[in-house]
Amino acid sequence: MNTGHKHHQSDAGSGRFRWGLLAAIGVILYFLLTEHKAHFIGFLPYLLLVACMLIHVFMHGGHGDHGAGTDDPNDREKKGNGHG
Repeated sequence: MNTGHKHHQSDAGSGRFRWGLLAAIGVILYFLLTEHKAHFIGFLPYLLLVACMLIHVFMHGGHGDHGAGTDDPNDREKKGNGHG
């Protein structure tokens, strides 16, 4: 059932929300770094490990073609590179 009412969020409202959110995150980060510097520095090695794991997961392009280097003639025919 269509009531004809459309709910629009204005572009100006969403832009103000983004700037407000960025400002709030900036303030939170400032106080975390200034007031809890010892805790933050102690957390950096763990952050580096998490970053390495995420890079490993997202930067490998899929690993989908594991059989590309095989000399199996049946494998070539499946891929369309056969001679027959």
